[in-house]
Amino acid sequence: MEQGFFYLASPYQGTEEEQAYRLRMSLKVATAFLRQGICVFAPLVYDHEISKELNVSSLEQRREIFMPFLFNFLATSKGMIVLCLEGWEKSWGVRQELIYCRKNGISVYEMDPNQMSSDLSEIFKQPIDTEILDTLLDVA
Repeated sequence: MEQGFFYLASPYQGTEEEQAYRLRMSLKVATAFLRQGICVFAPLVYDHEISKELNVSSLEQRREIFMPFLFNFLATSKGMIVLCLEGWEKSWGVRQELIYCRKNGISVYEMDPNQMSSDLSEIFKQPIDTEILDTLLDVA
């Protein structure tokens, strides 16, 4: 297995059903990468459990605690994969992560959830172009 890890960004907020689906998909995608020998840090899976342990009660508190923490992981990653689940373009958290990547020269890759059964290393052949990233950030 190659050294280092990729950071898996995913939307989370929404209805309870949407949150459960997004959490489940993050876990499935991280597992699919691991099966192919690619290390992925899935912050949604990680901070969901820690939030329960910390008894984090509000969205603002969650953001205040986790964003600086997650930026440390993102800074040491090999790049960020955006799991393109419905609503990712409107996600506050994904937007913050994209801004961080843009400011720090971190490559960003898109992944459609339907790609889970394919060769996932293909995702890394084409990072999102910086002009497209700038457009996403202006529109989001």
